[in-house]
Amino acid sequence: QIIEKLTCNFSYDKIIVTSFLPAVIRNIKALDSRINSGLLLGEGANYKVFYKIIKEAIFMTDFMYSKADFISPYYKIYEMGIMKKFEAEGIPIQLWTVNDINFLKDLINSDIQSIVTDIPEKFLRVHLNLKNVKIRRN
Repeated sequence: QIIEKLTCNFSYDKIIVTSFLPAVIRNIKALDSRINSGLLLGEGANYKVFYKIIKEAIFMTDFMYSKADFISPYYKIYEMGIMKKFEAEGIPIQLWTVNDINFLKDLINSDIQSIVTDIPEKFLRVHLNLKNVKIRRN
């Protein structure tokens, strides 16, 4: 019923479903493969979660099982540099929740698909300022 309500009220390019649970994403894709979906990664800060993150970064098991369209790690996971396999495979990466303005600056020219932030107005200001900077060459 939820899928039907979403698709009746929104176009597919406006629908994004994310979950920490691979089975939820897999079920969404089974119901309607056109729905853009992502597997969230990094739901806490303990050894069990860290082990799961490392395992996923190496083997991509949950991602492959879920049939997600993109991986969505907490930005600190990406910052650690352990999402290289996803990048090498060309899998889109969506980061959440990036509120560190300096890290946002670093991401502007990266291959990240999208960024979730609580400070979009600051990000846009920084983006426009960096875009308007002219490089001087001697």
